[in-house]
Amino acid sequence: MIKKIKEAVSFESPLHVVQIITFTFVIELLLSSIMFLAGLCITWPFFFVSFALAALVTIVVDKENVSWFEILSSLIIIVFLSWICGMIFDYSYDGNAYHKVAVGLLKNNWNPFYSKPNLSLTEKLASASFNDNVYIESYCKITWIFGASIYAVTGLIETGKSYTLLAMLCSFLLVFYYMRKKEYKLSISFLTSILVMLNPIAVQQIFTFYIDGFLHTIIFMLIIALIMLEDMQTFDPRQSASLVAGLMIICGNIKFTGLLYGGLFCIAFYLYDLYKEFKHQKGISKSIIRETILYFLLVIATVVWGGATTYVTNLVRHGSLTYPLTGEGKVDIMTGNSPFTEENHFKNLFISLFSKVDNFQNGSGNTTEFKIPFTFSLEELAKLNIPDARISGFGVIFGGLLIVSVIIMIAWFIKGRNDKKKVIIGLILLVSIALTFGIKESWWARYSPYIYAIVLMAAFVSMSSEKVPLKIAAYIFVVLILFNNCLPLIHTKGYYKDSREADAFFEELTYQNEIEISNSEYKGVYFNFKDYGIYYRINSKLEEDDNVNTTNYLWTKWRALNNINN
Repeated sequence: MIKKIKEAVSFESPLHVVQIITFTFVIELLLSSIMFLAGLCITWPFFFVSFALAALVTIVVDKENVSWFEILSSLIIIVFLSWICGMIFDYSYDGNAYHKVAVGLLKNNWNPFYSKPNLSLTEKLASASFNDNVYIESYCKITWIFGASIYAVTGLIETGKSYTLLAMLCSFLLVFYYMRKKEYKLSISFLTSILVMLNPIAVQQIFTFYIDGFLHTIIFMLIIALIMLEDMQTFDPRQSASLVAGLMIICGNIKFTGLLYGGLFCIAFYLYDLYKEFKHQKGISKSIIRETILYFLLVIATVVWGGATTYVTNLVRHGSLTYPLTGEGKVDIMTGNSPFTEENHFKNLFISLFSKVDNFQNGSGNTTEFKIPFTFSLEELAKLNIPDARISGFGVIFGGLLIVSVIIMIAWFIKGRNDKKKVIIGLILLVSIALTFGIKESWWARYSPYIYAIVLMAAFVSMSSEKVPLKIAAYIFVVLILFNNCLPLIHTKGYYKDSREADAFFEELTYQNEIEISNSEYKGVYFNFKDYGIYYRINSKLEEDDNVNTTNYLWTKWRALNNINN
């Protein structure tokens, strides 16, 4: 058996696993659009059909060099990480207010093509609309579709949030594969891969249904795939192009900003290719024509096919691709969420990067507090359980790390060798800087993967130094980045403890004949009740009654119906 496994593992194995998992997301999205159009919904076979097709696509792309062990490993990874996520409950606001609701509705026969989201699909209510249904109807759905497919298999909604962990693992495998194939030292390859995998927003959101950490990680993977596509002498262009396509389709259907960020990086590399062609051939070559056609088809696949239940339905129903953020009746989601009193983008960005970690909104009476770089307080550590901190959301010492990163990048560009590596890094840095100062919401870390990209590049170029003192300093820098990124994990034990207590409480409720519950703020918890087989009905009047019970999971009000009857 061990001999067969050794024969089935190759240098390309990490890439194959990344392809299979990535293509599973993509095929689920594309296949679901066809299914929804045909009037079908997500059921348990959907995941296995998508996974099998993903493995088949990988075999075709890689010319049949994919082994049974790589396919089996990919499936085991998805199952194992979903099981891990199922052990810890999501306690976040966004996760339970609408992400979990969307996953639950999709698993319970909601078809986004033909109906708007409504809890009447799952609850015994004549009309069960809710405040966040506009977001569920109109926002991108790839994570919800994946989550629903896992939920349909396991019967536990918490297992559906494994997409962030899966992306983190895939990012490690992809970066490590890239760097080893480029013959970088093992230490540099490993540490760079770890830095990408343990990016701060993904770590913060690892056990929630939030999607920002997933987007950040997919963006970093897309950048690596674009770099691979530029190096056709080292990497198979079929593999690289398929990864770029798959990751861009995912990016464009995580969030509207994913379409913007991923699209801009693709455009930047496309323009770079145009420049190279005109510089060397004084005209348009067949390769550029082919690349242009492929990118055009990618736009169609991302927006029209993959985004059929988002972009197309938004256009048809509301007259805008990115409703409710644009178009008639658009919703301003940022003004009320901002902690700042001024609309000064540069000032707000500076304050957010170099202040103490905090999370409040304008009008709360709280104020930001500057601090000395590389310092932090116990109060800040306590706030690291917030998955979307508005102030200093990248971590307690990120401001200092960014200062060092800027110094490193300036020194490297001044003194480093002029080669293709400098051009590629310069291109990525240019896009990252443009987004940092061009996107006025860059102060909120969850929306700003490009800022962490600057730190990643600085860490990479510093570790590439041949001078021993600089290399030692580089490794210290990397350790500090990892320290900053991993600090939120100190709360994992608390999450697990709270989850076990919630699990025990749900188990106790299974002995009740029937109960009434209500949680208008966190409607996603209703699906947790379903998962435990608890018989319940929703009674919104409970929230006005101070004499009823409250669960230890997100303050859900409940009471036993047999107590009423007696």
